[in-house]
Formats: sequence, structure tokens, C-alpha cells
Amino acid sequence: MTPPALSVVIPTFNRARTLETTVRSVLAQDTVTVEVVVADDGSTDETPRVVSAIGDDRVRYVRQDNAGGCAARNLGARTASGSALAFLDDDDEVAPDWAARLLALLRDDACAVACCAAAHVAMDGTVVTVRPSDLGAPFDHVRALFDTGTYVVRRSAFDAAGGFVDGLPASPHTELALRLVGLCAERGWTVRSIDDALVIVHDRGASDRIRNHPTALYEGARYILDHHGDRLRRNPKMFGDYLAIAGVSAARRGDWGEARRLLWAATRANPGNPKHLGRMLLALGPVVGGRVWRVEEFRRAEAQRKAG
Repeated sequence: MTPPALSVVIPTFNRARTLETTVRSVLAQDTVTVEVVVADDGSTDETPRVVSAIGDDRVRYVRQDNAGGCAARNLGARTASGSALAFLDDDDEVAPDWAARLLALLRDDACAVACCAAAHVAMDGTVVTVRPSDLGAPFDHVRALFDTGTYVVRRSAFDAAGGFVDGLPASPHTELALRLVGLCAERGWTVRSIDDALVIVHDRGASDRIRNHPTALYEGARYILDHHGDRLRRNPKMFGDYLAIAGVSAARRGDWGEARRLLWAATRANPGNPKHLGRMLLALGPVVGGRVWRVEEFRRAEAQRKAG
């Protein structure tokens, strides 16, 4: 059997209500052979039934015990048979020419990653288009966009980079991008982009937004700082911003000592940004800071999530 031109991995967890629309948007691709690998991260809803009912032999279903989105993406990538991979969230959609246009860029043997723009649709219907741009010195100034569905990567490059970091709770595409651009620089590969929005990203409700999960944000930012700090230091603004994300997230978790340490580091990294100093001063007063950063609210929400 001839392998598909593109394998699209869709990690999912309890999104049976949106998953079918996402899968069918991939199956509707023009002129390109695709397979869809639905990587179920331990769903307890109707996900298996929904996938089975699609009734298309281009769809493969694999399942793991709940281990997070990154582990599900890696499972899907191991299962996939295509020589190029894409990763799409389970409530988003792609245009009919998405695969064909991105794979056209990969016809250049030197190109390892192909990117496009995304149309972000808010719950009120507002649409904001995010296009590839110069990602700055930490990313070797590649012009790209690394987000759900916005990039296709050669399997050989994905494997050489080591895939996603299992257990990373936030910024998985950014973290992978930092490794991919380094690999491209080492091996003489390129990243190419087009400006058309070929992905529709449905922005989620307030409770689902990553900024409302301070532990996930803290752990994701800390991982990137710990493993890619040298790259981030190439851009003091970006380095300071990541320190601030980790610092504010630590404050929201009630870890005031860690918050002060990180926010002071952000102030030193980019002293031209007065917000960093303001946050640092706020972290010196946990009573006021706790109200501003809604510490008790986040603590209760995280306790409820842990309780199931």
C-alpha cells in the first residue's frame, strides 16, 4: 500500500462533540493523499464511537491512558505512515487546499518545515488572522508560525529533533520549534512559509484558556527557560517575557519566593520594560498581589481539576 503524502495527528481528550468536524476537514483535502491518526488521550466520552462512525479507512484510531497532549502527539507520530507530519487540535479545521499547498513547499528537498497562517475565530465570531513572521534571534530569524495545524514537518526532521516532550503542559509547539530551528541550522535545512490562512482555530472558552492554568503555564515556561535559555538570551525582550510568564504563574500558584526571584530576573533581563518591575513590586506584597492575581481563585480551580 502506498504511504500517504501527509499524516495528520489529532490528539484528543473528551472532545467527541467537535472531533468529527476536524477529521472530516482533513479528509476533504484536494489532490493529496492523507491519513488521519486520532490519538485518544484516555477519553471517557463518545470519542471511540464517533471515530468509528466516520467509516473511512484513512482514519486510524490509537489510544493511551491519560498522559497529556504531547504524549498523544508522539503516539500518533509513531503510528503514522506518512513521510510528512502535521499536528491539528481536535476542535479546529483546515481548508481543502491546506495539505497541497504546504506539501508543495516541501518539494524543495532542502525544506524541512512548511508553514501557513491561521484564522483565529473567537466565541463571538470575531476573526483575527495570525501570519508567519520573523520569530527573532532565538529562532534564528526564521519566518514561520508554529501553532496547531500551521506547520507540516518532514518525518525525518521531526524524528531527528526528538518529537514532543512528554508531559510538557504548555507551549509544546514553541518548544519543538526551538529544537527544529537549531537542527535546520546544523543541517542546512530551510523553513518556508505562505501568508494565506489555511487553518481555522476556534478559540476556547475562558475556563479552557491556558492562561487560566497557572501550574501548566509555570511548568511550560520553566522548561523552556531551563532547556533553551541560551537561545532566549539572544533577545532580552523575549527572555524577560518568559521569565515574567513563569514569575506571574508562580505568584498565581501562591509561590511568592519563586515569583519574586523570576520577576527580578525579568527586570534585569529587560530593564526597559517597566511592567517587569511593577510585577516584582507587586510580588513583594502577597496580600495585594494575591488579590490582583486572584491566587485563591486559581487555587480552588486547580484543586477542583485535580479532584476530577
